[in-house]
Amino acid sequence: MRIISLNYLCLIVVILIAQSSVFTLCGEGKFKIITYNVWVGYNNGTHPRFPCYESGQQRKEGIYKWLKGQKADVVVFQELIDYTSERLQKEAGYWGHDYAVTLKDKGMAVGITSRFPITVKEVLKEGMHHGLIYCNIQGIDIVATHLWPRFDKKILDEVNIVNQRVNESIKGGMPVIVLGDLNAFSPEDDPFITSETIDLYNKWNWKLENGRPSYRVIQALLDAGLEDLYVKFRRKKYYAGGRYDFIFASHSLSEKCLKATHFSNRRFLKLSDHFPVSAEFEWK
Repeated sequence: MRIISLNYLCLIVVILIAQSSVFTLCGEGKFKIITYNVWVGYNNGTHPRFPCYESGQQRKEGIYKWLKGQKADVVVFQELIDYTSERLQKEAGYWGHDYAVTLKDKGMAVGITSRFPITVKEVLKEGMHHGLIYCNIQGIDIVATHLWPRFDKKILDEVNIVNQRVNESIKGGMPVIVLGDLNAFSPEDDPFITSETIDLYNKWNWKLENGRPSYRVIQALLDAGLEDLYVKFRRKKYYAGGRYDFIFASHSLSEKCLKATHFSNRRFLKLSDHFPVSAEFEWK
């Protein structure tokens, strides 16, 4: 009869517990993603419209502390400045992410951090003002972007570029998320559009269509088969300044969405001129 030592038994128990913990973490079947425009790379100084902290470092620390508490699996940033993938990866460790990729190393860029490995399918800079990152994380295709900040032919061309990646994913049978600062208003928000929203639209020097903001950019995403996740969970309260940061998902993935939030509490205006948006899914 073979005798197993007590130390060996203890080792087996430790391994089983560790494996169980890993399974619990990933096997819960939850996937949470956030998009956040951090305003010109945590720039110092006050914002012309919003009471941001004078110190960019304070804003950065406030955003990072909030992200740590959110425990998201993926975070997508817009307006990072001079961030290499290595720099972003190092900082992302603060909120528990080991993987990161940026659109470019110099200038204003989109960036992604993740708890899970990131399989980059494409990093596109040509033909777009800011560009996009097309990748796959945990079996979900993700298009992270920041569209041209004016309503004209250029932004319509850019959303068509985004939709080309969406169509590729959907035809390939892959669930897909499109998210970021889309610099456009949604037709599904029309009942909430106020004179304040119109004033903001006019300040951007965008032309109105029939007295309302143009919805053609967001309508193009809806026509591509994407669904605005926040709309599914919207409360009656709505930020009068408008909503132009979004998380969209293909229908199969939208059906698995458990919660989506547009964090329009005014306290966030001390951190950036944009509100963060999150979505959580029941996922493998």
